[in-house]
Amino acid sequence: MDEIDVQFIAETYPDPAWPVIVIAHKLDMTKGRVETAAKRLGLRREEVRTPSIDWRKIWHQRQAGSSCASIANELSCSESGVEYAVNAMTNMSPEQREQAWLRYERKQAIGN
Repeated sequence: MDEIDVQFIAETYPDPAWPVIVIAHKLDMTKGRVETAAKRLGLRREEVRTPSIDWRKIWHQRQAGSSCASIANELSCSESGVEYAVNAMTNMSPEQREQAWLRYERKQAIGN
C-alpha cells in the first residue's frame, strides 16, 4: 500500500457515500485491508447501510404517485422492501437520501 492509497482511504473512508467495498475495489485490495488501514489511521465512519435496490428510483416514483406494489413489480422486488425504503427515506434529510443513492450507484458500478 503506497501513500496515494493511504490518502485515498483517508479521504473516502469517513464519507458515508463511499461503501468500503467500493474503496477496496478502486484500490484493488480486500475490504478487510481497507478497514485495517483505516483503523491504523484512526478513522471512523458512521454505520450506514447500502441499499440493495434502487432507492432513488423508488423515491421519485413514489413522489410521482406510484404505489409501492407497482414500484415493487417494476423493480422485481418485494412490496415490503419498497415500503421499508420509502419509510427509511422519509426519515432522512435530503443529504442523507443522496448519500444512500450514491452508495447504491457506486456499488452497482463495480458489479456488487
